[in-house]
Amino acid sequence: MTKYLRIQSSNSKLRILFVTLLSLFSAQVMAQGGVLSVGVESSRPIAEVVRTLGIRHSVVITYEDPKREANPRVMQLRTSYSVLPSTNAPMNFAATLEAVLSAAEAVSSPERFRIERAGNVFHVVPNQIRAPSGEWIDQRPVLDANISYTVDEQRGSNALEVLEAICDQLTTVGGTRVELGNVPGIMLLNSKVTISVSNQRARDVLRDTLQAVDARLTWRLLYNPEVDWYLLNIAAVVNPTDAAIEKPIEANRPPIEQGAPFLRSPQSAQ
Repeated sequence: MTKYLRIQSSNSKLRILFVTLLSLFSAQVMAQGGVLSVGVESSRPIAEVVRTLGIRHSVVITYEDPKREANPRVMQLRTSYSVLPSTNAPMNFAATLEAVLSAAEAVSSPERFRIERAGNVFHVVPNQIRAPSGEWIDQRPVLDANISYTVDEQRGSNALEVLEAICDQLTTVGGTRVELGNVPGIMLLNSKVTISVSNQRARDVLRDTLQAVDARLTWRLLYNPEVDWYLLNIAAVVNPTDAAIEKPIEANRPPIEQGAPFLRSPQSAQ
């Protein structure tokens, strides 16, 4: 979303591009003396903070929802981290992400996550959720499941078909429906994939597939407890100053941003 500021003068009327919002939940990034602060107010505060960090520093950070019993409440989350004054790049990106998780625990977040790293890609993975009794319950993330699929090496498949196959496999293996949500459809349709996998972790398969299409692609796997359904949303990590890239399109399925209920039932989307 982009806001414009119009300035009136006696000589002319200027239209100036004022600011690009780094997140849909009004994430704020402020730099002072080698320190950056990130703050959000969201029903998925960790997801929004890491998305802001990814956009701000052009780093691929994926996010996966835990399987909750109810939609999460809105929370405020703020953290600060040290940066190199010359570039504003974090001195230690992994430590920055760990600081985000610690800040969430400090404000009594009902969810705990862990950080995984694979090369230049960081994953924010659900670890535990707090039950109404106050007990912490371990989570088995959906993308921890092993999956298999085969692609004809001669014909190949486009990346969209492969992602749909991954979702189908996850639904079969895990028993919870997983569908594609918002995706850069044209990019995926025009990207040929010939990789076959056997009994490999879904997170690794998904990462390798997207990296083969474009190294800037990341995902948010969001869960809606009202319909027991995950949506896999894919987008490119693009800093507002970068060149334009195809925006994700809605794959004719209801969004679940902010934990909002679906506008239709799962049966109607079949």
